[in-house]
Amino acid sequence: MHAPIPLLEQLRDFDGSVDGYYAAGFELIPFGKGDGGWDPCPANPAFRSWLRDRLGLEAAEDPNEIVRAAGDELWDPFAAWIGPLIPDALSSRRSA
Repeated sequence: MHAPIPLLEQLRDFDGSVDGYYAAGFELIPFGKGDGGWDPCPANPAFRSWLRDRLGLEAAEDPNEIVRAAGDELWDPFAAWIGPLIPDALSSRRSA
């Protein structure tokens, strides 16, 4: 079984046409499967307990709030970096 998404289908077809890795640290795995049956989905209780036990990380109650806070904190350095390269990127930021 695989995800019925056209661009992912093209990537899967490409993946099947090359030997070995075509990007460092990237590989496709069967939809819903992980290495040795491990499902990397963060909703997986074993994955969450591994994060907690090994890294001291707890699941965020509101991950979107964390992303918004990081965006607010890092917007100025990001804008200084990306502005000269892609000026239109700065005008695309939505107001909070």
